[in-house]
Amino acid sequence: MLIQAENGMVREVSEKFIRELNPLELVRVDYKDIKFDRECPKCGKKELRRYVDEFRSSGAPPVMPMYICMGCKAQSYYLTDAYLEYLVENNKGLFTEQELKELSSDKKAFMEELKGYIIRILSSKKIERIK
Repeated sequence: MLIQAENGMVREVSEKFIRELNPLELVRVDYKDIKFDRECPKCGKKELRRYVDEFRSSGAPPVMPMYICMGCKAQSYYLTDAYLEYLVENNKGLFTEQELKELSSDKKAFMEELKGYIIRILSSKKIERIK
């Protein structure tokens, strides 16, 4: 009987704690724009902000940092060689065996080819690279 009383007391204290904590306030996170101190590749203004609309709706952050110019509303991306290499090294499951062989035999050529694909794909969507 003593154990039941203790469990009842623990439950009562736990419920009170949760009521006072108000978990809805803990879940709420206000997003603040991330500014990027580079020029927009389209209009040249330093009005770039991190583009997160897709992140807000899907819940998953974008793999490639995307930006939007607050002046002309053009989308752009920023991708360094080091970050691309990081993405490749940490996502090898996305590549075929042949591609992995090419990567291991001539990493520099593989990365240049991959950058070329990325540039063409984003250019076709009118998304320019930030320099």
